[in-house]
Amino acid sequence: MIGRKQEADELRRLYERNRAELVAVYGRRRVGKTFLVDEVFAGKFTFRHAGLSPVEAQADGLLRAQLDYFYNSLILFCLDSVKKRSIINS
Repeated sequence: MIGRKQEADELRRLYERNRAELVAVYGRRRVGKTFLVDEVFAGKFTFRHAGLSPVEAQADGLLRAQLDYFYNSLILFCLDSVKKRSIINS
């Protein structure tokens, strides 16, 4: 990775603290956020989910689409015991 040493080092530092952390990686589309995380944490994930871009769903149904996409990620990671329930009034 070129030009991401500082960000990669920070992610590694947080990981090595060996405690629960919530890290939000954000920025413009198509700048390598997901690639950065995948490279730094290769083989260390039990569960991984990247949200949909607002471009990938209708604006009026974006929350529903995000939740459905998250649910499908859970299923893909073999968490099939998760029950889907509606938390949004459709």
